[in-house]
Amino acid sequence: MLEKFPADRRRSADHRLLGLACYSHDGTGGENSLVDGLTVINQFKAICPDGFDFFSKHAIPSEFREERENRRHHFHSTDYVLKSDPTTGDFVQIRYNVYDRAPMSNLPPDMAAEFYAHYQKLGEIIEEHEKDNWFKLGSGSLVLFDNFRVLHARQAFTGRRVMVSAYVSRGEFLSGARSLGVIP
Repeated sequence: MLEKFPADRRRSADHRLLGLACYSHDGTGGENSLVDGLTVINQFKAICPDGFDFFSKHAIPSEFREERENRRHHFHSTDYVLKSDPTTGDFVQIRYNVYDRAPMSNLPPDMAAEFYAHYQKLGEIIEEHEKDNWFKLGSGSLVLFDNFRVLHARQAFTGRRVMVSAYVSRGEFLSGARSLGVIP
């Protein structure tokens, strides 16, 4: 049985729109959760303004390592947990994944306790919003969402489950939206 796997925020590339499709699942579990990151950020800023400032000003390293029979991956990224547009201050992205923490070689050791206190508080807010937002992607179902705004996770599952995912860059997404007249 695989354990809960949180939002994928480890890559530095611009994977703005994410599609997840369930091809098949012959077991139990595997429910997914989607949480609005902007709601989380606004609540976090109100409750923990020091944490909001910390995650907006300090880039945090993350990494993902995977070794299987046919493939090996080691993704590494250093970026802000909470990212805003430097000109407008508008929300751009939330990056949160407790399983992909990396050595914080870019922060002084005396900042570690502050990081973990704020990260724990942010996690508590996310879990509060997550608890009632679980749903099952059945065979043949698809969900599309803004990967910079929406936090996603999945629960443990049994059996064999085949999922397919695809990313669309921010530029492609916005170009398509403009071409269709959805945005100016």
